Amino acid sequence: MKDARSLSVSWQLRSPLEGGSYCTGRSLAAWLKEVRSLRGFVLLDNGRRRNFRAEEGRLFDADPINLYACHILAYDEMRLVGCVWIYSLISNGFSCVTEQILGEKRFSELLHKLGSRRTVTVEIGRWVVHPAYQRVVVPPCNWLRLLQRSQ
Repeated sequence: MKDARSLSVSWQLRSPLEGGSYCTGRSLAAWLKEVRSLRGFVLLDNGRRRNFRAEEGRLFDADPINLYACHILAYDEMRLVGCVWIYSLISNGFSCVTEQILGEKRFSELLHKLGSRRTVTVEIGRWVVHPAYQRVVVPPCNWLRLLQRSQ
């Protein structure tokens, strides 16, 4: 790993795969395979969370929201060192993690109390940074600007 003082992280925005970019039975995009692998490596937490290790020993996070979410990726040159997904609840009706935890009724009540609606709500999740980079990679303050430019 480079000296943290010389680290120059670049950011990429990736659109959801669900709009015809992915079909069941086809291989996932290389960048998404990297995301799943990085998250599996970090979330395994030195073996404490075994559900991030496949039977064949491969590390991965097969979160189904991956296919429907925008992703912001952090790279140190060609190496993926950080990632996060941003899921728009209006994209297809797939439940977000918060809704899965709270249940549909409580989640709807929460949105109502906050004065919001499902159609204008996003969930940001799985912010993961490779352990070797955790002290130097911080999320950009302009995530929303990145998303607005992509639409």
